[in-house]
Amino acid sequence: MNNKENKKIKVPDTKVRYFIFLRKIEKRCETMVYVIGLIGGFVSGFFGAGGGLILLPAMVNILKVDEYKARGTTLASIFVATLIASIFYAQNNYFDMSLSLKLAIGGIVGGFLGAKITNKIPKDILAIAFNIFLLYVSIRMIFAK
Repeated sequence: MNNKENKKIKVPDTKVRYFIFLRKIEKRCETMVYVIGLIGGFVSGFFGAGGGLILLPAMVNILKVDEYKARGTTLASIFVATLIASIFYAQNNYFDMSLSLKLAIGGIVGGFLGAKITNKIPKDILAIAFNIFLLYVSIRMIFAK
């Protein structure tokens, strides 16, 4: 091989290699986002609830999303998943429209109040409260008759 051929084969400089490395990580993270969404949607559709219990910890702990942003993003994504699952349940006559509307009215007020209060509570306290809530619900479900 002569010098002319050596000059054609260039090793990317450090900045280019770093950019390629970051792009690969970004692709893996993007795939992880879809996988987390799939699991959250499945849990939501299968159990009728709980998708947010998967999404919120996954976004905070795996994707490293800010706690407040993760809460809002969870609510928005679960809204879509729940809407689709609700359509399926309605088509199969597993749906009570009157009860749903009454619950939705309370949910609107509760959701508004919960979102307002959440913004005033420090992230570490929110995390502790969320974990206590999960523990409480888990124990209640284990010992339910």
